[in-house]
Amino acid sequence: MELLRKNFKVNGYLIELGADLAGADLSGADLRNTNLITANLQGANLSKANLAGAKLFKANLREAILVNANLENVDLRKASLFKANLTGANLFEADLSETDLGFANFTDAKIKSTKMPEFAYFMNTTMPDGTIHD
Repeated sequence: MELLRKNFKVNGYLIELGADLAGADLSGADLRNTNLITANLQGANLSKANLAGAKLFKANLREAILVNANLENVDLRKASLFKANLTGANLFEADLSETDLGFANFTDAKIKSTKMPEFAYFMNTTMPDGTIHD
């Protein structure tokens, strides 16, 4: 098991537990195994970012752009992905337990083995096949 990375800079932003990264441009960033528990990433651009193994428990990812991001084995429990764009994202083995997925866009996302139990919150969520889940 790899140690979680914390307290380092990416694109001039300090990456740390509970960081306020609202609106940050982290597109293409290497954020593998990063501790971003309770971080505010509202509206952040994480397109093509590699977040494999990251901890985003209770993180605010409302309206975040995660197009083609690698979210493999990411802990997103109790996070908010409200209105997030996850088009083409890789969510293999990610944990979305008790996560707000309202109005999120998962078009063409890879969700094989993704944990989306009954306590994930759907409302007008676009699923990988383009259907809308209420």
